[in-house]
Order: sequence, then C-alpha cells, then structure tokens
Amino acid sequence: MTKRIIILVSNGISERKQASAQNNSLSLLNARRVLYEVVDGADPAQVDRRNELFGISGVRGLYPQWFIHDDDLALERPRTTYVGDWEAVSLINDCDDIPKEVLDMNPQIITWNKMFGEVATAEPVVGDHPFRRSGNYIASQFPGGFKY
Repeated sequence: MTKRIIILVSNGISERKQASAQNNSLSLLNARRVLYEVVDGADPAQVDRRNELFGISGVRGLYPQWFIHDDDLALERPRTTYVGDWEAVSLINDCDDIPKEVLDMNPQIITWNKMFGEVATAEPVVGDHPFRRSGNYIASQFPGGFKY
C-alpha cells in the first residue's frame, strides 16, 4: 500500500491569509518529513490535475487543499480523498498533543497519526546550504517518483 499527501497550492496567490496557510502547510510537511506532491493550481501545465482535485474536494479557488492519495493494489483503482484546508489540518496536527488517555476515551478525535500515519517519511535532508537543512520532501524529487 502506498499513501502520499497531495497538496494543492497556487504560486500566483496574492491573498495574504491563503499565502500564509500555504507557507504553514509546506513548513508542516517538511517538519513532519513526509513525502508529498505539490500541485500548483496556477501552473497551466497542471490545470487538468488541479481541476481533478477541485472536483474531489468540491471547493474551487481555496488554497491550500490537502488530499491523501492511496495506490493500494487491493483497490480497483487509485483513490484520492480530500482531507481539508489548512485550518482542518492544523487542528489534526494540534490533536497530537492530547494525552493518550483522552484520545482513548474519544476515538472520534483525529490525530496526525490516524490521518497520515501510513504516509511515507524521509530522512532529514542535510547539506552545506542553511536553507536545505530544514528539509524538502517533495516526492517528485525522489527517484522513481509517483505514478498515477
């Protein structure tokens, strides 16, 4: 089973709140060291993919949007599921700080591990350049990238 995160962003966005949410999303993905795919909704070469993701989420023009893509061989075909926007994912991330006893009594609470626990992670990226030390785990930059 291969699961990965797809994040739909727009590099042409000028609205401050959405731009901040995109930056926060990418920072969280890098901090969590999960492999992810970025789809740039402003890129003319990715319009079909963007529209496919808009169709799954039912939301147009809101960035970022988070998805989980599952290539499980038991499925008839790969499945992409909408997770939510930055606010939803931020809440999921924050729920990791809830004590285990509380989570056990409240199984409806979604944590990062429940939602993204099966997503592949990567070793930290290190290098001479200080900006590279924080990591960059975009799946397309790894050998044998994702196939649809």
